[in-house]
Amino acid sequence: MNTFKNTLNPPKILVLGFALIIVIGTFLLTLPFATEDGKGLSFLDSLFTATSATCVTGLIVVDTGDTFSVFGEVVILSLIKLVG
Repeated sequence: MNTFKNTLNPPKILVLGFALIIVIGTFLLTLPFATEDGKGLSFLDSLFTATSATCVTGLIVVDTGDTFSVFGEVVILSLIKLVG
């Protein structure tokens, strides 16, 4: 019997997909060139921002226009468009 097929049902795939997208977005937002100052965003702020963008809640911990570079803004926009 293939037990892997039985354990990976559609709701689990959906949750894993969201989690994977959030992890990728978090990683991209921590990169130095994602912010205007070139230091990157802290892990917790990146995680919150990526989760908020993926779930399309619109919550922010830093000002998006002042903090993120064009690359960071494109990452956030991509997260919104990809899942939202």
